Amino acid sequence: ALGLIYGIDTLLVTMLEQPDLVFDNLRFFGDHQIAFGRAQQEAGADVLWLGDCVADSTFLSPAWFAEFAQAAATEVAQALTADGGLVIYHTCETSVPHLELQTQIPASAVNVGEGADLADIRRTLGSTKCLTGNFDPILLRDAPPEHVEQATVAMIDANASTPGYTFNTGEGIMANTPRQNVEAMMRTAKNMPACQP
Repeated sequence: ALGLIYGIDTLLVTMLEQPDLVFDNLRFFGDHQIAFGRAQQEAGADVLWLGDCVADSTFLSPAWFAEFAQAAATEVAQALTADGGLVIYHTCETSVPHLELQTQIPASAVNVGEGADLADIRRTLGSTKCLTGNFDPILLRDAPPEHVEQATVAMIDANASTPGYTFNTGEGIMANTPRQNVEAMMRTAKNMPACQP
């Protein structure tokens, strides 16, 4: 929210020059996110997506993530999971030091961005936190359906044998993604033996 309100460049400069103002704004928008999340839960939402895209390693060091983003995300996630709700925390992160901090947030799962090997990240972290994501939305958009199917099988095969994994894309599915590719991904994932109830 702060990245959208301030603009990313201004936010980063304000974090350096007026950190107290940023912390004050984080409290305000944290309260807003909690109220908005609770309204979604009351309306019947099963899972909430807590997007924090300016809190990734593109913009913040691990120390800055810990100082500025982690506490605010923790407060929001705690409030929204307190009544048994599910929250997925997302920054599209692939940096292990950042993901290590993110797995400490009391969200139900942490979504990992594309471009890194999720199975390696999971082994390195050794965390029992559910890690999800990592499937490349550009591949999903641009590859033929048979390649999407192969990539889906490879991702699930590499991750489903250990606890704490849910298949998902690393980022949102782009509007110009061919429907047949999304259908190929979903059909393949649902038919994998590891995904059967």
